[in-house]
Amino acid sequence: MHRMPILLPGTGTIGLARRISRLCGIRVGLMECGCYADGERYVEIADDVRNDDVFLLHALSHPVNDSIIELILASDASLRGLASSVTLVIPYMAYGRQDKHAHGARLPLSARCMASLLSRAGARCIVAMDLHSSQMHGFFDTPTQLLSMRHAFVEDLLSHGRQPSDAVVSPDAGGAARALHIARAAKLRLVVMDKRRLAAGAVELHGTPAGVDGLRCVVVDDIADSGNTLSEVSRSLLCQGAASVTAYVTHTVSSCAPRRVATRGGAEEVVTSDTISHEPHALGPSTRILSSAGIIARAIAMRPACQGQC
Repeated sequence: MHRMPILLPGTGTIGLARRISRLCGIRVGLMECGCYADGERYVEIADDVRNDDVFLLHALSHPVNDSIIELILASDASLRGLASSVTLVIPYMAYGRQDKHAHGARLPLSARCMASLLSRAGARCIVAMDLHSSQMHGFFDTPTQLLSMRHAFVEDLLSHGRQPSDAVVSPDAGGAARALHIARAAKLRLVVMDKRRLAAGAVELHGTPAGVDGLRCVVVDDIADSGNTLSEVSRSLLCQGAASVTAYVTHTVSSCAPRRVATRGGAEEVVTSDTISHEPHALGPSTRILSSAGIIARAIAMRPACQGQC
């Protein structure tokens, strides 16, 4: 006999879990996560999950590898507790940027390794928010539902009175599809820049963006880690005569990234989500947070396990 579904948050997602619960009515359970003296992680689920449909809400953010093993252990603990099913809800997916194999290099395809690991965690389904690239979807062996902040970004853009003469900017060709979706939905023009990554945290822009003089530019990206990419793009656009720059980014990995984009890049505002937990004051006064809770709540409520119960 099935009982009500339960949402079990991991380290760093308790606040997001509560926001999701308020929106879709799913109950939030308790799970203790800790570390032994030798560095090994442990988890213990406080709730009885027998016959429950368990949703594990875990952002695979810093400390990344601890977060990953915590999610794997939580899935196993749920199944050993005789849960009816387990669904992994992953607001931020680590290792997604390592999705290409350089020719001649002896490097792992880390995104594929991560997808394989999670696919073997015993979950019935994986729900993930804004993967770095669409090709990672094909790396999973478990049914995977992809969510996105794009519609929330479009609604926010339109609510702030964007004009058809404004432009949506992608830092590189890899993010062009993401930016094109937003540009079309908001009826704005699209600009694609040519960013080259020199090393971790170091980027270089080739060429200059044309036709941005006097435009209010909206830079769209999926991840802000060091903030260097958005800083360089913002600075380049302003140097070419852009009237202003606003950045929209789904996953803010480092809390210092928005400050860097504002101070070094000159962006007026950085709009991000709560897929990775940060204290609002740590992100800086020019940062605004759009919650992903509504998108995740709708996805959970639409799962068969929640029909008529959430």
